[in-house]
Amino acid sequence: MLYLSVFLCVVGVIMILLGIFSFRTATYKNESRGLIIGLMAAAVIMIGIGGAIMPGAIRDQHQSKETPPTQQRKQMSSMTSHNNNLVFDAGQRKQAAARRQLNEANVEKTLVSSYRKLGKISFNVKTRVYTLTITNSNFNKAMTYLKANPSQSKTVRWPASVKGFTKTSLVIKKTAGSGYKFRVVAPIPSKQTLLTVEDGKVLENFVKE
Repeated sequence: MLYLSVFLCVVGVIMILLGIFSFRTATYKNESRGLIIGLMAAAVIMIGIGGAIMPGAIRDQHQSKETPPTQQRKQMSSMTSHNNNLVFDAGQRKQAAARRQLNEANVEKTLVSSYRKLGKISFNVKTRVYTLTITNSNFNKAMTYLKANPSQSKTVRWPASVKGFTKTSLVIKKTAGSGYKFRVVAPIPSKQTLLTVEDGKVLENFVKE
């Protein structure tokens, strides 16, 4: 549209200049000037049309040149912000995972040291369960006796053991967070779960008190 408006204006000006020259010539020679006046009138109309559409054509061309970069900048800004959020979130998740692994490892190390005379410690990352497998022969004999004689729990000090394992569960919660189970198993004579504790609460006790 801009090119059309410029074309109309240029042609109109040329026609007016030619018309003025022709008009003078015709006047000098005393010839008819009606056609010349008509052409000049047409030239004026062309200039008027070109001038009328020129502002809109310039505005459209300006928008066509400026709008895409503006939109592109907005899209790039949005994408950059989105990518920054992804990087930030990923960084936070990695840091949280690293802290959790460190805490879990510290708990396992503490349990191994605390129960080295009583049994072996293992940890299942997926289920978040720390397991104490009793290897102490005297403790296993006491648990075998208790299984056959559940009413004698106080005799073999089982309630005191439960209290101690519950405190261990609270230590795990304080170090690694909530949602971790502490399980005690022993061969009495076959492997059996004696106690399961989570966040200081007993979930399973093989002795029905």
